[in-house]
Amino acid sequence: MTDNKSRKEWTAVLRPARGAGPHGRVVAVPNAGAGPNSLLPLLKRLPDSIEVVGVTLPGRERRYAETFVDMPDDPPAVVRAVLGELRRMPALPTVYFGHSMGSVLAAALALEAPDLCAGLVLSAPPDVGAGVPGDAGIAGYAGDLTLGRRLARLNAGRALPVPVTVLTGEDDALVTGPEPAAWTTYAPAGRRQRSFPGGHFYLLDPINGDAVAAEISAAFPRNGATPPVEETFLICLPFAGAGASFFTPWQDLAPEGLRILPVQLPGREQRFVEPPHTDATAAVDEAYALTTAQLGEGARVAVFGHSLGAVLAYELAHRLEATPGVRLDGLVVSGSPGPWTRRADHANDLPDDEFVARVRTFAGYSHVALEDPEMRALLLPTLRADVRMHETYVPTSDRPLSAPITSVRGRDDELVSAVEAAQWAWATTGRLTTAELDGGHMYVTERAEALLRLAAGELRTARAR
Repeated sequence: MTDNKSRKEWTAVLRPARGAGPHGRVVAVPNAGAGPNSLLPLLKRLPDSIEVVGVTLPGRERRYAETFVDMPDDPPAVVRAVLGELRRMPALPTVYFGHSMGSVLAAALALEAPDLCAGLVLSAPPDVGAGVPGDAGIAGYAGDLTLGRRLARLNAGRALPVPVTVLTGEDDALVTGPEPAAWTTYAPAGRRQRSFPGGHFYLLDPINGDAVAAEISAAFPRNGATPPVEETFLICLPFAGAGASFFTPWQDLAPEGLRILPVQLPGREQRFVEPPHTDATAAVDEAYALTTAQLGEGARVAVFGHSLGAVLAYELAHRLEATPGVRLDGLVVSGSPGPWTRRADHANDLPDDEFVARVRTFAGYSHVALEDPEMRALLLPTLRADVRMHETYVPTSDRPLSAPITSVRGRDDELVSAVEAAQWAWATTGRLTTAELDGGHMYVTERAEALLRLAAGELRTARAR
């Protein structure tokens, strides 16, 4: 504690631990000028068994009447004050979580009391070698930034006692270049780094929230506050003309707990010599047989499909939901209107050149192989079969799924509108989540990691419910 005549309460329990299961504690340190309640929308996504404690610096929330000059001059005294209050709380495995300047104070807490630190998660951290950037003259921020700079200098060169997780926004203008990587030097126990769509305050975006909360939970030791992540198989159905290899890179991009299970239909790649399906029911029959043969008893599954793959995924989800011993966590559809909406303009019966041009118009994208006459001759039969399958598709049932559906589209998709993407609400009695990612109809070719993060977050939410 400090030598001040009046006791300064630096910490407050924002949410007590409750419910069954092993308990833990997250100590949250907000960015400069903010109080810990600013992080509550994110922290409420943590499991109920985790207690949330916020660090409140002078001049905000319940300490609003205080000024920063009331704070001890020596930065380690601030750290000792927080740690003193934490030591008076019941012992729990503790993870420190800080955002921006708060990440520097979170690291200082870990360095000063390794025995209290089970894990460390740093969000949008500044370069520990260069200190904390910012204008010290900004009202309400000056004290925070001064503290952050002094702590950064004291932290530099010291080895953190636990593995560190570094989280950043992909478009963060304040944390650029190699700065987050600088934390590698001070994390000999190991480092994990992830980026999310958005800027400096990416963590407050609801789409990112569940994934960020999962990273905080994962920072606890496996025998600590959270159990290992339960694995879900994400069964992936191809869009028109694609094969299972499209999803091969996804296996390395998938968040923890998500295993990619592509479906290889005939007429493509190693099954090139087999005649392709022209009927959706026959394609789903085969997809069902292929996937269930790889699933064990009690397997958790979700199904993903883009465009043609979306309607195939919907049909497969119906089959899996009715299968004993299989738990369907959700359906993720992409670039598709609701299953009862049929495209007015058809392409399948057009001559080759017109067919390729129409497909290019539909997709806003054309594979370079279709520009080569010999390759086009090889690929067109399967592509035509897929287009015929899509254009003649009729749902096999009017009964909606009970599993939740996530419907995603490219923000600039001129083929599928936001209204059409929301039509999937009629296909489930559960929750529908709609989302947009940067790009056109074929955004999936460039935004796979963002899509997988989104899907993983929605599936975790579904399991929690």
